[in-house]
Amino acid sequence: MSCRSIRWRAQRGLELIAEVRGAAEGLRYAPLIAEVALIDGSLLVAVARADDAEDALNLALRSGLVLGLDAVAAEAAAKRIFVIGEEQ
Repeated sequence: MSCRSIRWRAQRGLELIAEVRGAAEGLRYAPLIAEVALIDGSLLVAVARADDAEDALNLALRSGLVLGLDAVAAEAAAKRIFVIGEEQ
């Protein structure tokens, strides 16, 4: 798969996850919001939007820790470390 194809798929994913984010926020269901933030951050990494990715991953990390979603928190922390490392 080419870089262009991956980038296009990630961009399409961002469009879809924005719709899911809106629905999750409308439901006010914190675990879903945390999962959505993790996916959003991952997709933002794929399209090289580091600042936005870090914000989304911070939300996923904090939410995961508060809600006891250890897998979400761990994955968000790992991806956040990657983003911060790439920025330097």
